[in-house]
Amino acid sequence: MALPGNWANLGTDGVLVWGRFHGTSAEPYPCVVELDGPTPSCGCPSRRRLCKHALALLMLWSAGVVPDTTRPASVVEPLRRPSSPDARATGGAAPSAPSAAVSPTRPPGRQVSPRAGGRDATRSQRVVAGLEEFDRWMADALRSGVTAPALANYGTWDAVAARLVDAQAGALANRVRRLAGTVGTRAGWHEQVLSEFGLLHLLCQAGRRLDHLDADLAASVRTAIGWTIRQSDVLQTAPERDRWLVAGHSDTAEERLVVRRVWLWGTTTRRWALLLSFAAAGQWPEEAPGVGRVLHGDLHRYPGRYELRCAPG
Repeated sequence: MALPGNWANLGTDGVLVWGRFHGTSAEPYPCVVELDGPTPSCGCPSRRRLCKHALALLMLWSAGVVPDTTRPASVVEPLRRPSSPDARATGGAAPSAPSAAVSPTRPPGRQVSPRAGGRDATRSQRVVAGLEEFDRWMADALRSGVTAPALANYGTWDAVAARLVDAQAGALANRVRRLAGTVGTRAGWHEQVLSEFGLLHLLCQAGRRLDHLDADLAASVRTAIGWTIRQSDVLQTAPERDRWLVAGHSDTAEERLVVRRVWLWGTTTRRWALLLSFAAAGQWPEEAPGVGRVLHGDLHRYPGRYELRCAPG
């Protein structure tokens, strides 16, 4: 990662060093590190205090390839976070999952076929192991019952979500954190939790059997787990041209990101479409078109069954 070609907008003013890392995600990760600390801020889903992108950025800076420049307004100084003995001992690693969970290094069962090269094969093994561990945790949780005191503690869910992030199943981790917010919050919450457990179990099973699924269904499962697809690849697909009514939009804080969703309705095709954009916490995505406007142009749909997410053409 510590190669200048992987980065854009590199710069330093002697206090901060910043850049945007182009990896496997659709959008680059904005990364800022305070040199006297170092206190990092990165848009990646890693829960480590000093993530691999921040380390790579520091390596580039120490090699003298980061230019001295004026700090742009979009670069915000990272917030200092108090360190604890546990965090110092683990390097800021994610907390351990509940005792019912086992190490994700356990050899997985069926391997997911790699899409390309050893890097994807390694990630596939890590994701499959994480899904197996998460599925076992859910089974143990259901044996104890959804009203067990442990499930009323948000820390239980957060630890499980952290293990999913470490297994590179970030989308599942977000679902787990949202599910934690429903426990005990309204009448009939038990049914909602059980229903989500069932869907999460199906995703765990499907994610370990991608070779047996239709290509479009396998793509939907990968997306639901957290695999990312390059926007440049999506733009190679056939466009869908229409007059798109902007039906609504929302901004949601998810972990260290602000996610903007813009919902579009095709006035001719009569199909829904969803545009997603992201920004680091404390910042805002690009301005969304106003609700009620009609946009004429092409959209390219991400792969999947009944996929809603699109990239603008």
